This record gives sequence, structure tokens and C-alpha cells, in this order.
Amino acid sequence: MSGTEQESRKRHLAARVLASQAENAEELAVLLDMLGLSAAEGLAEPRPEDVAIPAQPRRSIAEREAARTLSSTLLGAATGH
Repeated sequence: MSGTEQESRKRHLAARVLASQAENAEELAVLLDMLGLSAAEGLAEPRPEDVAIPAQPRRSIAEREAARTLSSTLLGAATGH
């Protein structure tokens, strides 16, 4: 396994651990953001090295706040709160 594949695997596992420990989606989003991870990294096994993963620019504070607000709104609507 190459260094890039090992790094992808570590990121995948880290995202999965955070998802298993987070209290809710908002907390998970915050934790992922703090570590520079994305939810997509935890969804599936890491891609083979020959498949490029597009770079994701870091979101601005305003974008992150908007995402948190949206997730709170959606989760509140889903739970009836």
C-alpha cells in the first residue's frame, strides 16, 4: 500500500470514528471541519491511487455557519422540534 493509499485509509477511518462518536449531525460537521475531513471520506472505502480525488477548498466561516444553520433546521424539522 502506497503512502497516498495509507493516508486515504487513515482519513476514511477517522471520519468513520467521528461519525460513530458524534451526538448529532451538527456535532459531526464541526468535528470533521476541525480536522479538515469531509463527510464523503467516511462514506466509502478509499479510492485506488490511480483515481484522482478533487481538491476541496476550505469553506469560509460564513459558509460553515450557513451549513450548521441549515443542518439544525433540517434536523429540527425531521425530529419535530
